Amino acid sequence: MTIIEAPEGLMVVDPLGSSEPAKIAFELYMTQVGPHTGANLTLHSVIFTHSHIDHFGGVLGLAPEESFTNGSIQVVAPLNLNYMVAGSMFRRAFYMYGNLIKPHARGSIHAGLAFGAANSQFGFVAPTISIDTDLEHHTVAGLDFEFMLTLSTEAPSEIYFFVPELKLLNTGENAVMGMHNFLTPRGAKGRDTMKWVAALQKTLDHYGTKVENMIGQHHWPKYGNAAVVEHLENYRDTIKFTHDQAVRLLNLGLGMEEIGETIELPASLDSNFNTRGHYGHLKHNSKEVYQFYVGWWDGKPATYQQLPPVERAQQYVADMGGNAEVRKRGEWHRDNGNYRYCAEIMNHARFNDPTDMEAKYLKADCLEQIGYSEESGPRRNYMLTGSEELRHVKGAYPPADLGPSFVLNMPLYMLLQGLEIRINPEQANKAHGLSILVGVEETNEIFNVRISNAVMLSLPITDMNARPGSTASFTAKTRSDLIAALVTGNSLLVSVTGDVDTLKKFASCISTDEDAT
Repeated sequence: MTIIEAPEGLMVVDPLGSSEPAKIAFELYMTQVGPHTGANLTLHSVIFTHSHIDHFGGVLGLAPEESFTNGSIQVVAPLNLNYMVAGSMFRRAFYMYGNLIKPHARGSIHAGLAFGAANSQFGFVAPTISIDTDLEHHTVAGLDFEFMLTLSTEAPSEIYFFVPELKLLNTGENAVMGMHNFLTPRGAKGRDTMKWVAALQKTLDHYGTKVENMIGQHHWPKYGNAAVVEHLENYRDTIKFTHDQAVRLLNLGLGMEEIGETIELPASLDSNFNTRGHYGHLKHNSKEVYQFYVGWWDGKPATYQQLPPVERAQQYVADMGGNAEVRKRGEWHRDNGNYRYCAEIMNHARFNDPTDMEAKYLKADCLEQIGYSEESGPRRNYMLTGSEELRHVKGAYPPADLGPSFVLNMPLYMLLQGLEIRINPEQANKAHGLSILVGVEETNEIFNVRISNAVMLSLPITDMNARPGSTASFTAKTRSDLIAALVTGNSLLVSVTGDVDTLKKFASCISTDEDAT
């Protein structure tokens, strides 16, 4: 979190990822710093630099939600700020950030961008100022800002800003003090590294001679023009080197795994702490470049139609003489430091026989040793969490609950998209041809929702009375009531016209967290 003391009040940049830590941090400033600076301590505005939850999820720790919805506090954010989260991403995030392992020498040391991720209440408020062109000038809280839109870089939607009066540059999360991820281990779309490079070069072109101070989210600032320019150039070159060399090796015929084992940074970048892989990792990132251009398959016919994990494991283990023989070979490889291979064959043993506890613990031993060898915090956390889960933990993940403010402040089309990816095809086949109208009174949003060929379609319309082939309409006062009705089938949350049973039929098509394996 960054706090800027502006003439018309305080500006908070990226108010952390959840409400409780943001509230504590802001109160610390308000009680221990602000009273001694002579600043106007009215919270005037908030800036979200990009569309990742750790940069806006704590906003409701700063002020009550009404202060944002009634316009008392301005919110500046990039075009199309949104967040669609799948349960699998939440579970993978627990691995990446080490939430399930203790912070100590044999556990989680750090998460790369921070010491860890708080597991508390998330919030969201809609922007009042949306940055939707390449360069925009705005006066916010009495300060002149130049905002630069950098789409499809570290995040799908991200902004930089420059404050001429302070000679201050904020690069969002595009130039942190360590190598970033081209593809986050928690799961997301792969990042367009050449757009990332172009954004950094554009920043140098525009502000390279003007900037004296640089801040970025997660890490410490840089002071002095030379230091700022050097960091931006090194960061640009680290990304471009990884991209260019991964493509070169790809064109030489190397596969994704081979590229990861071959590529090495030049000494000038490898020795620079601010571009080393204590968050992102060179091997990991080079593989993202491969899949960004040519996809998940290595182009070899023999790997095009591989058996699924259980069937493959059964064949492997049978050919190797059974689980006991596989364990024996695994113990030899573990004792000789071949932890990666041992983990691989123990994976086969586990898929072949999930009740084999010796294979389970042997795999845990190997993951633990791999984790200890990692400089990257997330890679270490992933391995040690996997080891911990094999030994002790099962099903300890909290549900992917983002909190009511997400539902209240997201447009209805996005909330309906969230339901579209939760359709259970077996149930939806029974509802083929279903068509209903749904609407929200306070926002005047209306959609025709259909089930066809086990697919949910959400089509915007303008008239609730149009009813194109629909058997019922359901109107709620708020988005949260409507979504709750669609998920649960509870007709008490909505006004109903037509066949009320259609609501329950639709709700039966929505899979829940309990359906997950």
